[in-house]
Amino acid sequence: MWRWQEVNEHWNYKEGESVVVEIYSNCEELELFLNGSSLGRQKLTETVGHIYKWEMPFKKGTLVAKGYKDGKEIESRLVTSEKAYGIVLNADSEKINSNYEDVVHVVAELVDAKGNAVKHENKKIEFLVEGPATVLGVDSGWKNSVEKFQSNEATTHNGKLLLIIQAKGQKGSVHITAKAEGLQESTIQVQIE
Repeated sequence: MWRWQEVNEHWNYKEGESVVVEIYSNCEELELFLNGSSLGRQKLTETVGHIYKWEMPFKKGTLVAKGYKDGKEIESRLVTSEKAYGIVLNADSEKINSNYEDVVHVVAELVDAKGNAVKHENKKIEFLVEGPATVLGVDSGWKNSVEKFQSNEATTHNGKLLLIIQAKGQKGSVHITAKAEGLQESTIQVQIE
């Protein structure tokens, strides 16, 4: 039965390890660069299964895919990250209504000391929520996770974890802090109006 292959969205492997880079794109052509050096340009019409592929020995640095379509160029990059240093929090809304219905999705992401996303490491994160909001749950998106959704802590998957909070009928500021052992914590604020 046909299904999507397991893929990694990071550039962290053992030095010299043979790595197959697969890129899914609708660009007419794509060129891959490692640390500024071109690894070749391919046309979509010449790929097998419409998947761009390169095989190479791993080398630390920056992997850049430049796609070309309709005369335009787009770019996507992966950077070798170091060990997880801290957590970055991002909310999909800074303000919500105090109506028992509005929710905020907060994504916690592991980062290294330079601020690069760490997608090859996972940590248990605990969320502390202070203010007029209720924690609806947490989720890593990992299909094999058996951790409880209705909790204020869970383990990241590919370096990320989602927290969902809900307004509970009162106005005020909600402070959300994410903590993990050995990492710099992060706090953001959401306003309930």
